[in-house]
Amino acid sequence: MLDFIKGILSFITSFFCKDKVNVFILNNKPTTQYLQDPTLPDLKMQIVLAPPTFSNFTVRNLTSTGNAVNTLKWQSENVYANINSSLGFMKKYFPANVKNWAATRNLIIVPRAGNDANAYYDRYAIKLFYFTSPVTNKLIYTCDSADIVTHELGHAILDAIRPDFWNAASFEVGAFHESFGDMIAILTSLNYDIVLNKVLTVTGSDLRKENLVSDLAEQFGISLNIGNSLRDAYNSYSYVDPMTLPTSGDGLTREVHSFSEVFTGTFYELLAEFFELFGKNKAGLIRARDLSADFLFNATKSTPATGKFFVAMAKAYLAYDLSKYAGAYKTILTKVFTNRNLITVSMAENLNDHKLKIMNFEDNNILHKEEKVISLSCLDVGVDNICGFENINVQMPADSFKPKNGILNVLSVNHDEEESKNEVVNFVKYLVNKKEIGNTKESWFIDKKTKNLTRRHACFGDFGFINNCTIEDQPEYGKCWKQANNSGCCPYGCPTSSPEPLPEKHACSISYNSCNGSAYKVCNSLKRV
Repeated sequence: MLDFIKGILSFITSFFCKDKVNVFILNNKPTTQYLQDPTLPDLKMQIVLAPPTFSNFTVRNLTSTGNAVNTLKWQSENVYANINSSLGFMKKYFPANVKNWAATRNLIIVPRAGNDANAYYDRYAIKLFYFTSPVTNKLIYTCDSADIVTHELGHAILDAIRPDFWNAASFEVGAFHESFGDMIAILTSLNYDIVLNKVLTVTGSDLRKENLVSDLAEQFGISLNIGNSLRDAYNSYSYVDPMTLPTSGDGLTREVHSFSEVFTGTFYELLAEFFELFGKNKAGLIRARDLSADFLFNATKSTPATGKFFVAMAKAYLAYDLSKYAGAYKTILTKVFTNRNLITVSMAENLNDHKLKIMNFEDNNILHKEEKVISLSCLDVGVDNICGFENINVQMPADSFKPKNGILNVLSVNHDEEESKNEVVNFVKYLVNKKEIGNTKESWFIDKKTKNLTRRHACFGDFGFINNCTIEDQPEYGKCWKQANNSGCCPYGCPTSSPEPLPEKHACSISYNSCNGSAYKVCNSLKRV
C-alpha cells in the first residue's frame, strides 16, 4: 500500500511540476553504472541511487530504477548516477558560499536531447545528444559516456563557482571552461576504486602513458574517426598566444576545445608528478588526485578573468602553494609551468631562490573584481552587417590579483588597459569567425537598445518555454536584441499568465522557474542575489 501511494505521489508531482524537483521511485533496486563508456564494458558497478548530493537536478525519464541496460530509462539512471557521484566527490572543494547552480534552481539533464554529435550545458540544462557513427553505422549515445556527462557537469560547476566567466570576453577563459570540464571528468574517474586499479595495472603504475583516464570520451572519438578518444590529457602542448595559431588543422588550433588541451595537459602532468612524489601506488594516486583537485578549485576561485588566463592560473597555483603548503610543491609547479611556457624561467628562479614568509591564503591573496565596458567599431571587428550602428559595447574583464607579501608580488596579475582591449577585439573576431554572433539562434547577440554584445539567455524548450525570437512563425522572430525577448523564458509570445520580465540590471540576467512561475535574479558576479 505504501509503495502504491508513493507511486501515485511521484506521478502527480512529476506530471504537474516536471522541472522543479528530482522525482523518481526509490524502490531500492540496484542499477548498473558505466564508469567510462561502452568501449570499456568491464568498468561498471552495481549501485543504489541516492538523493542529490548538491543542489537540485532532474534527469528526464528517470521514473524507476533497476531497468534493463541500454534502454532509455536505464540511460537516465546511469546519467543520474554519474552526475550525483561526481558532485559527491567534488562538493568538498566548492567555496563555502556556493550552494546552488549559477542561473537556475534546478538543473535539467536530458539523456536523449536529439540527433546530433554533440552535448552542451546552457545554464538551464545539460543536453546529451545521439548520432549515427559514420565509421560503424551504429547509433552512439553521448549520455552513455561518463566522460561526456561529467565534462558537461564541469561547465555547470565552474559556472556556479565563477559565474563572471560566462560573459567574459576572453578566449582563454572560454578555453578554460572546456579544460575544467575535462579535468572534472578525470578527477571523477579517479574516485572509483575499480578505475584506480585498472589504470595502475594497464600502465604499470606509469601515468606518463596514454590510458583510460587521460583519454577522454573514447567512444565518441572512435565513432567520428578522430582517434582513440575525443581529447587526450596526456599531451605535450605548451602555451602560446592563441591568436598566433591557425583556425583549423591538426595539432593546436585557435579553437576553445583545442586550446583547452594546453591547460588540461598541464593539469595531467602535475597529477603525474604528484603521483611519482607520493609513491607510484594506489595510495599515492589517491593523494595526487586529491591534491590536484585542491589546487584546481582554490586557484579557480581566485584567478582574475583576464586575457592571459592560463598564465594567471599558473600564478594562482603558485600563490596557493606558498600560502597553504609553505611552498612544498613549488619545485614541481615551477618545473611544469616553465616546461609548458606558462611562467618564465626567471620567475621560477626568483621563487625558488627565496625563503618566503608564509601567509594565510584567504586573508592575503586578493582578487579585485572590476568590469569595464569598451566601445568597438562594428566595421573593425566584422559585425557591421548585423550592427545597424557604428559601434558596439563589449564588457572587458579588468580583474587583478595581488598577493600581499614581499616576493609574492611577482605573482600579481595586473590589468593592462591596452592589452585587455586587444584581447577583447581578438575575442569578438573569433566569435565572428565561428559565426557565433547573430539575431536568431547564435550564442551571442547585439542588444540594439544598449548596443551591448551579450551572451544569449538560455531557455529550455519543454512545455513551450522558449525564447520567442528563435521561433520562425512568431512575430518576434529575429528580434532577440529586444530586452523583453531575452530577459526570460516565456511560452510563445509571453501570455499574461507568465510573470512580467523583471527590469534588467547591469551584469544581471533574469531567469524563471518554469513550474511555479516565480521569477528570480542571477547576477553575473561573484555575489549572487
